Formats: sequence, C-alpha cells, structure tokens
Amino acid sequence: MVSFTAAPPNFALASPHLLTAAILQLPMPDAADRVASGQVVRAMQTLMALVDEVRSPENGWDANTLPTPEAIAPYVADEACDLLEALETSEALAAEATDRTFPSEAADSPKLAPLWPPYCTLDSLTPRLLWGLARSAVETMRLLESVSATVAPARAVRQRGRLRLAAVLELHAEDGSQRHDLVMHQPGQSPLSPDAQVYELDGTAVSGTLTAGQILTAIAQQVELVTPALSPLLVGLPIQLLLPEYDWQPATLRLHLELEFVPGGLPASPELPNGAAAWAAGASELPDALPSNEEETLPTTLQFTPGAWLQRYCTHLRDYALAHQVLHLSGCRMVSEAVFPLPAEEVVPRLVADACLLLDLQTDSPLFAPIDRWQDRMPGDRLRSRLLWSLSRSSPAMMQLLGGVKVRMLQPEASWDAGTLRLLVTLKLQTPEMDWYIDLATGQMPEPTVFPLAADVVLQAGDLAFEAQPNAALPPLSLQQPTPLAQLNDHVMQQIETAVPEVHLLLEGAAVDLWSDADPEPHPATLQVLVDFDFVPDWHLTPDPHRD
Repeated sequence: MVSFTAAPPNFALASPHLLTAAILQLPMPDAADRVASGQVVRAMQTLMALVDEVRSPENGWDANTLPTPEAIAPYVADEACDLLEALETSEALAAEATDRTFPSEAADSPKLAPLWPPYCTLDSLTPRLLWGLARSAVETMRLLESVSATVAPARAVRQRGRLRLAAVLELHAEDGSQRHDLVMHQPGQSPLSPDAQVYELDGTAVSGTLTAGQILTAIAQQVELVTPALSPLLVGLPIQLLLPEYDWQPATLRLHLELEFVPGGLPASPELPNGAAAWAAGASELPDALPSNEEETLPTTLQFTPGAWLQRYCTHLRDYALAHQVLHLSGCRMVSEAVFPLPAEEVVPRLVADACLLLDLQTDSPLFAPIDRWQDRMPGDRLRSRLLWSLSRSSPAMMQLLGGVKVRMLQPEASWDAGTLRLLVTLKLQTPEMDWYIDLATGQMPEPTVFPLAADVVLQAGDLAFEAQPNAALPPLSLQQPTPLAQLNDHVMQQIETAVPEVHLLLEGAAVDLWSDADPEPHPATLQVLVDFDFVPDWHLTPDPHRD
C-alpha cells in the first residue's frame, strides 16, 4: 500500500487505491537503449587495451604525470581514430537501413524498444523499472532481492542480517507526495544513513569496508551507464497524472535508491525471479547457498575447466557488456548523434576518456566483480545468480517469466485453468556416479511437475509481451491473444540465442570440476542448462474441497 503525507483530506492522492488506478503520462526517454555493432565493440576493446598499457607505471608512465585522457591521447590516436571510423560507419549503415525499410520492417535496427510507453499505470511501470535496475549488474539484482551482510548502522555495533536495495518510487504533486517501494508494495522503510559501514556483502566483489553511500553511488553510476533511460527518473521526471474523477495535473516522479538493513531476515517478494520462486514455495527467506541432499551431498563449489570453451564464454560476456555500454558514453554518443562528421582532434580525447572510464569501472569498482572471475573457483550460488541475471537482463518479459506470470490455460479435452506459468531453467550437474538438478530461480531441487503441460496447450496473459529484438527472426509476441505454448517457447529460445549467448552456450554443456563440503577432492563433471515451463494452477495453491 502507498503511504501519503502532507496533503489535505480532500486531495486526490489521499487514497492509495486511486493511485493504482491512475494513468501516468511519461515523456519518452531521451536516451535510446542502443546496442553497438561488433565492429564498434572490437574497436573499443583495442583502444582500451592500449590505453591500459600506456598509462601503466610498469610500462614507463611518469608517476609525476596524471594519466588524463588529454595526456594519453597522442599515444593512442590511431586506435581512437579507428573507433571514430567504426562509430561513423555503424551510424551510416543504420541510417541507410532505416531509409530503405518501413518502420514495421526495421527489426535489424540497433535501437531497442523504449523502456516504457508514453501512457502507463503503476502496475505496468513497476516491472519495467525493476528490470532497468536489475539489468545493470548481477550485484544490483541480488541486492534488490536482499543478501546476507554484516552492517554497522550509524552509532551502532556490527550486526549480521539482510541488506536490500530498496527502489522507492516517489510521486510529488502540488498538494502532497507518496512513496511506493516497487518490490515490497509498501512505503519505504527507514533506510541506512550514507555513513553506515558495510563489512561483508555476500555475492558481490566487496572485500573491504564500504559505506552505504559508496555502494549507492556505484549502483547509480552503473545503472546510468547500462540503462540511461532511468537517469531522469533518478533526479526527478516531470509527468502528467490522471486520477479517476480528476483532471490531468502536473507531478514529478522520482526513483529513489536506498539501502535497508534488517537483522535476521527479510520477507520474499514476488516481483523478482528469486523472490517469486521462494514466495511461491512458501519460503520466508531467499536461499543463500545451494541446499544439501539427504542421499548425497550437493556440490557447493565449481570451476570451469580451462580451454577454448571458457575463453569463448568470457568473450561473450565482455562483448555483451561493452555492446550495451559504448553508445551511452559521452564521447561515443556525441559521435553517433552528430549530423555531420566531427573533427578528429575534437573527438579523440573524448573517446580516450570513454575508454578510461570503462577501464576504471572494470578494475576499480568497489562493488562489481570483473568478468575474469569466471575462470576462478566459485560457489555454486554465485554461478546460479549470474546465470539468472543473464536471463533476466535480456528483456522485461524474460524477467517476468522467471518470476512467474498469471495466465489462463486451455488444454485439449480439459477445462480452462488459471494459475502461474514460470520459465523453469534447471542446472544439470552430471558425474559418472550421480546427476544433480538445481532450479536456477530457487537453488532447490526442482519440484515434481504437479500439472504437466501438453505440447499444444494454449495460453493467455494480459501483461506479457516479447518486443522486437535486434537481429531476431521472429516478430513481437503478446500473450494478450491466445498463444500456443510452442510459440512462446520459440520466442524464449530466440531470446536466449540472440541476447544471452553465454547461457545459449551452456545448453550444449560444459566441462567443470566440482567440490563438496564432504569431499575436498575435485570431481570432473558436465554442467548443462535445461529450459522448460512449469505451471501451478491456483487450485493447487488453495485446494478446493469441492473440486474433483
């Protein structure tokens, strides 16, 4: 429920139910969510590698000279000009493709769908905002769900508990304001002060002590880099608000990020993949580690076997991250938006500054782990969270499916059923002695299917839609119309193939070494991702004594 403060009794926002029924008219995001071409990504990688080499003291950089972009630029001018040429060529090809296609045929354009439509409700906006935040980094997604942490609030002793990133939507109008936690669906709680000390933060790269303010700054910087459409909301976005029985009125919408700490634990939320799965299972807390099995100890640590596969896997991760960041950097964006070619002497220092920023984010971030940690031995829960994030970041629809979507379903020779449809992604660990299956969303062994789905089942859901994707063969899909399960499965697999290549690689399986708490010796195994659907009818959650 939404809280209300400082408004007269007759003000429209005094009823939280009116807000959920309101229409929000938002300006379209100025920052288009665009994906850089492979040529641009490779040119930026080359520039970053040389910048990193040039500014290194080990390679002779004068310790008394600050490695500013202007100072570095003369040594990397050729590589910066190659990036400039790649950006200009990419934009020219995109413009040419747009000129010779109808808008409905421009699916190959590097521009993705806007983060939100011009008119929306609070319910329809919430999953889009959460997706925009969660896709910025796996650590951000985990914090939205809540993680175990050791925290010393201001003027208090250290405590162990759950730390959560609260995404609070603040609505400010002339006569009052409201706060709405997008995950917990209630007013925001008392947040940690910026100087609160965080000593341990499970599932992140935090190794020393950080303040709450440092964590929030790192998250905001990452969010603005990966999802720049959220930048205006982080400072306050002017909108128009239409409430039932009232005229349009101006308001300001602000997405405020806070850290909340609860000693002990936090309730799960149905808004996020992990939270939804735990909530549906009746759990009170989100799992922190892979569970044990009564018959055989489940492996808790694994390491990918070095080789060509692992190199290809890490390359996919780096390419994806750069492709979704490059065109949002100030220098690259200036080139991509320029009407006429810009002089190289003006652009080169800006492109070098972009390369420096990306390198600093990769090496100096207090919160986010570098990609090369995939080559290290890691807890199984870290891999599970990373793969879950990889799937969730690909689209809002994928994130909704992983958490569970309310649908109506009709199977041949059966009546209509209503329930929750979930994308069931399972990790299979296979050794010569035993196989393990782990639900990616819950960290638990998958439950036996309580309601098997026929191949020709037809589904209908009011708020699930797959939008057009760059380089995708299939058209957009909306489940507002009756849709065969096979058609939905085709869109899910296309999404994985085009937008989540690191998970697509795991569909074929990869060699790993496994360790368990009971056995310190590594055991060779094969890790594979399996994709299916799980349906839980409403009557299964709340049994009807009169139902046959």
